[in-house]
Amino acid sequence: MEFVEYIFERSSCKTKEGSFYDPFLINNYDGFVKNFELAKESVKDKKAVFLLSAAKTEEDKKAVDTIRTALYDLDETNKEVIFFDVGNIQPNLITHDKLSSSLKYFFEELYGIWDKENLRFLILLPQRTVLPDFLSSIPEKLFTITDVNSYFDLSDTVKMLTARGNLLIYNLIGAMQFFFNYELHDSQYNEIFVRFGDVKEDLYSYFEPVARESKVVINSLDSVASAFARGSCLRSANGFDAYSFSALSHIEALSPAVRFNFYTSFCNFGDDTTGSSASLIAQSVWLYLNTFQKAVYENPLAKPTPDHIEIIHQLNTDIDFDLTFYHSTFTDRWWIQIPGSAFVFAISGLEYERLKKGIVPDRILKLIKNFS
Repeated sequence: MEFVEYIFERSSCKTKEGSFYDPFLINNYDGFVKNFELAKESVKDKKAVFLLSAAKTEEDKKAVDTIRTALYDLDETNKEVIFFDVGNIQPNLITHDKLSSSLKYFFEELYGIWDKENLRFLILLPQRTVLPDFLSSIPEKLFTITDVNSYFDLSDTVKMLTARGNLLIYNLIGAMQFFFNYELHDSQYNEIFVRFGDVKEDLYSYFEPVARESKVVINSLDSVASAFARGSCLRSANGFDAYSFSALSHIEALSPAVRFNFYTSFCNFGDDTTGSSASLIAQSVWLYLNTFQKAVYENPLAKPTPDHIEIIHQLNTDIDFDLTFYHSTFTDRWWIQIPGSAFVFAISGLEYERLKKGIVPDRILKLIKNFS
């Protein structure tokens, strides 16, 4: 386990006296590092969450430590989840080309121990500049990204991942101006746009399906209205409120495909004298840790089809093609079979009802266009 100490430096943050959390000894961190082979045998069958961060500057280090302090001051999480805080990435790795290769080695080592369905990573990034290194280090052959972000896009990164054949879909949950971004709209990759306004109107119907399909979710504090997050990199009067932003983490934790959760764009913590920004991210992480053990994995295409999955074949609509749907009577989840292909994608009950009426939502239309 020496590679953990090579990649990470322990963060220094304060905790309240008697706190369940200890940033240096969470679930026997020292024992995990020093006696890795023995430790992994006792925890590898349990759900595990690894928390890590990348901070280039002293200000960024203070920001991630402030979040950790706020997290460890909260009540303990569900003990069914094994939680390891491996600390900050070594600064010398952030400033060189070693970051991507080191992270890939770290992820692959853990992939060799845990069942993928039981392994999650929570990653604190004050700035989005190192996101490309993280995304290129993910040991998945093909994955979907959901980016909750009102200002930036990942066009260069997405193109890089597309060229490597890693990217299936890039979901951008952002403001209306992205619909008029020519570079994104005219791109070669499969981008799906969802407006903040729609998600805020019905979090579950608009966010749950895209999260359920995503290996990576990027939660940008820039997507939160500045009244609730003064420490964001770019402030806006519009955006999610604190409740909605935290609720996104709850939905992500319940989504069986999500493996990498980023919390980013909080580079102005020094300006937030209220501490609300750190509390918001800490509470989002805490909610994730308390929800992850409830995640249910379902595969509607499993053979034989699970008894709780009902198939609605060739639903006749007013549009030019028939559709096939899968519905779980256990979790009330829905999926759609793309006509003329083997692709099946998650949808919401609201999207199903609209399709039944012959109304094709933009997201579904894009999926049908790109994958049929």
